[in-house]
Amino acid sequence: MPIPNQILGNREEFQYPQSKHTIKDKASLPIQRSPLKTDMNRFAPLDNSNSRERDSYMRDEVENNANSKTRHLDITKPRQRTSNIHNRKAGHKNTKTTASDRLSNSNGKGMKETSGEVVQNRRVYIIGDSMIKGIKHWKMQSKDTKVVVRSFAGAKTRQMKHYAKPAEEDNPSLYILHVGTNDLKENKSAVEIADEITSLARSLKKDNNEVKVSGICPRGDHLNDKASGVNKILEQRCKHYQLGFINHKQMDAKYHTNGSNLHLNRAGDSILAKSFLCEIRM
Repeated sequence: MPIPNQILGNREEFQYPQSKHTIKDKASLPIQRSPLKTDMNRFAPLDNSNSRERDSYMRDEVENNANSKTRHLDITKPRQRTSNIHNRKAGHKNTKTTASDRLSNSNGKGMKETSGEVVQNRRVYIIGDSMIKGIKHWKMQSKDTKVVVRSFAGAKTRQMKHYAKPAEEDNPSLYILHVGTNDLKENKSAVEIADEITSLARSLKKDNNEVKVSGICPRGDHLNDKASGVNKILEQRCKHYQLGFINHKQMDAKYHTNGSNLHLNRAGDSILAKSFLCEIRM
């Protein structure tokens, strides 16, 4: 198709034909502003409900901050022992017993000073055969009385002389001697057994102590009569030599011994302990 001459001669005057859907120049169009939404404006005033929520929120924040500061101060605050500081400043002395408050006797044991008076701590030794194995010494002793129980199973009177020697080093103020049960099976008379027990008790007696002999407990076998004979003689011997004697007439072998008819059950141990305790507190 041939090009028109007017196009070739003057290119600037050529204009293309416009189509039906001509796009208008955006710069020539007027600016259309969208309407302002005041409900989304952050500078819009709050209503009453929002104001109340804000106030409650601020109060909670203030309280939480105050509590956190208080906890922090409580944790970091050093503990002050005002009582100790006051005592040190005032020059108070310790009220506990010190070494200077105690005196010693000739053996260096068992003496203390309280309010200008010298009081001796008593030591009580309970020595015997297996019949005293159920005695609980911690239930019998007190603040001023120490109780020691030494039980030697199967020991006879002649053997007990050696077992009693370590107790003499403590210089006890009271001996309670319970022997003779194992001697009943030997070919000895009641008088011989009683004399051996009396000799042992006299060997422990000193001018500054007491010795008390505990009688043989009732038995549930054929040796019970022999045991009763020994106790009768022992009571007479102790009275003659100014020794203490503890009888056990309140015991009954039927109710206070176990299946062996020899050793005590719990009820028998309780009666024996009460008898000893009465002698200790006298």
